[in-house]
Amino acid sequence: MIYQNIENGFTQCHNGVQGAGGCPAKTALSLPIGNGRLFTIQGATQPTNANVLWYQKLPPSVSATHFMLEYDLGVDSNASSVWARERDWWRFLKGMAANFACQLLKKAVGYELDISNQNNGWVNTGWTVPELASGAMHHFTHIGSVDDINETYSYELIVIDGIGYPIPVALQNLKMTNMGWPDGLYPQFQQDLDGAQNQNLGFSEFVTGMNLIAW
Repeated sequence: MIYQNIENGFTQCHNGVQGAGGCPAKTALSLPIGNGRLFTIQGATQPTNANVLWYQKLPPSVSATHFMLEYDLGVDSNASSVWARERDWWRFLKGMAANFACQLLKKAVGYELDISNQNNGWVNTGWTVPELASGAMHHFTHIGSVDDINETYSYELIVIDGIGYPIPVALQNLKMTNMGWPDGLYPQFQQDLDGAQNQNLGFSEFVTGMNLIAW
């Protein structure tokens, strides 16, 4: 099953994500622009990192065990305002959760590539992703799988601009947890702003061609 152009479904948000350790942003926007969607986070309501989570629910693909999320991303020149760029999808079946969460955590040079562990905490994959140039589109592909018999899931590979970042085997085959959500796929798009340095900073990202493929 192919869920196409799902960027246009990101119209609901949590401004200030509970449990994410940040505060609400002063401005959170998700706007249709041309053939894609522009996401903007601006200003922190407290002197700490602010975050905005855009989310949606897609119908379940019950028999699917493999998943690929792909999209093109354009960034502005305000990389210094970024705390993290987070892209996730959850898969729920019979209440059991598989959390395919990824973030690019901003560093002095480039980004630390993190994924979520089975306790929903961030783990460094050991990879460093180069800076994302403004004025260009960057292609992302995220690949993961589930094993419903053994109730495990694996985030396997992330590809950015043709460069593959295989997820270490030690971070795969994570145990699912029973969270009781309705069956379905839950894509998420989160922006984290570094409000500690300046509460008035912000950044924008343009997303187009976001497809989630399940087979």
